[in-house]
Amino acid sequence: MKFSQLPIGARFRHQGTEYLKTTPLQADPADGGARRLIPRSARVEPLEAAASPATAAPSSIPVADLAPVMDHLGQELADIITASGLDAEASQAALARLRQAFEQARRRLGLG
Repeated sequence: MKFSQLPIGARFRHQGTEYLKTTPLQADPADGGARRLIPRSARVEPLEAAASPATAAPSSIPVADLAPVMDHLGQELADIITASGLDAEASQAALARLRQAFEQARRRLGLG
């Protein structure tokens, strides 16, 4: 299996060492060493069974569940921009672009 196919949080073996995938391109050695960059195409051996159906992503999400998640994500991103240290003008411009992107996404998803 390729490294890119492993979900984040999966344990695997690569070149004789056990790792925990921590980001799409990095893993932490099981022995506690320094985090390592693993190429997406690297061949790895999963140490756990594939995700069970209970943890797999659903094939559809009810609109009633999606709308509040989108709202929460939008607020979190706005908070990140506000705390970014950008000057007021740059912050306001970024927030305006973020709002436009979210409105577009909401329309495409039929959320209003």
